[in-house]
Amino acid sequence: MERLEVLVGWSGNNFTAGLGDPQIGVVLATAKTYNQLQKEFKEALEFHIEGMVLHNDPLPQWVKEGQYELHFQLNCTALLHIAQQYTTLAAISRASGIKQNQLSRYAEGVQRPRPAQRQRIAEAIHKIGQACLVIK
Repeated sequence: MERLEVLVGWSGNNFTAGLGDPQIGVVLATAKTYNQLQKEFKEALEFHIEGMVLHNDPLPQWVKEGQYELHFQLNCTALLHIAQQYTTLAAISRASGIKQNQLSRYAEGVQRPRPAQRQRIAEAIHKIGQACLVIK
C-alpha cells in the first residue's frame, strides 16, 4: 500500500489540502471544517483519477486499484485552528512554553514555526488532551 502525503493548511476562512505527485498530478480541495476537507479531498482525488483513466493518461496500477492511503499532514496554522475548537492559545502557551503572541502569529499564518516548534505545539495539544481524559 502506497502512502500519499496531503498537505493541509489554513487560508482565510477555510482549510486547504493539496497533493502534488509526479505520477498522479496535482489535486486541491478546500472546506470550512477539517472533517469536511478530508471528505472533499478524497472525492476530488477519486474524480481526478477517474478522469486520468478515462483519458488513458499514464497512471501506476496501484493508483488505479486504489492501493493507497492518504496521510493528512497539518501545517501549524491548520493545527492551531483545529485545536482552538477545544482549547485556547493561552492554554497551549502554558503547556508548550511558547509565548501566546508567538502562537497567535503562527495561527494567523504571519509566521511559520521551525519543525521543532511545531512539534512542541503538537505535544502541548496532546498534553492538554491527556489532562482532559482524567476528568471524571
